[in-house]
Amino acid sequence: MRHALCLIVSPLLTLACSGPVHTRGVDGGGPLPVPDATVADPDADAGTDAFVPDDVFTGCAMAGWVPLSMSWADWGYADVGEGGFHLCHPPDWAVAMPYRDEIELMDTRPDGSYIRMTIAGEVRLDHDSALTRLGDDYVDWCSSDRYVAMWTVIDGWPALQRHYDHEAPACGECPPSDAIFSHVDTYIAAGTYLIVLEATMLAPVSPGDLETLLAIGRSTITEHAGTRGDVAAEVSALDAAHAACR
Repeated sequence: MRHALCLIVSPLLTLACSGPVHTRGVDGGGPLPVPDATVADPDADAGTDAFVPDDVFTGCAMAGWVPLSMSWADWGYADVGEGGFHLCHPPDWAVAMPYRDEIELMDTRPDGSYIRMTIAGEVRLDHDSALTRLGDDYVDWCSSDRYVAMWTVIDGWPALQRHYDHEAPACGECPPSDAIFSHVDTYIAAGTYLIVLEATMLAPVSPGDLETLLAIGRSTITEHAGTRGDVAAEVSALDAAHAACR
């Protein structure tokens, strides 16, 4: 386990790392390339303004990237509270909403290969329940090849970013396949909400694609998710509770 605030020098070369980083597999997978996190003021007032849609939101830090916004009401959670979240993605990625409660980002390449990212939100009973779900997501695939996971902070909330490889899922009517897929996921426990970003592509994921997918997750900004607590203590508690997985 390494602790530090990661400073990117090249896609898979880091100089100092903060936030627990855990690896396993043939070569450990290398550390996730995570730059300095921007932590929101934990004492900031959540406010009562209306949710800002993506045609108004201008918070994308990556040059040329475009915003994507989703309100909790869009997913049928209007009775839970106002707000929602924004994230940013490369401008040439297609956006679709195949289901009412799921957004899909797709990057299709000239050779027919693609990266598919699904974005969803869940309402938990409370913030502790959202943190528990983060822990469940951490142990889900920790026995997989080249598993790399890191507890981090996104928009002032505890978050998990992970990368692992896994064989294609079995399908009763599909021909046998020995394809291996790479998964790059981000989970954020924002108040009583859990924000879920899960990306899949044929393995191996390139360093550039890995950094892009992690950056999409790190770009997330929430609105009206609640008052932030002691995020450092929450991340440390998650790390300590799941030591057996390492």
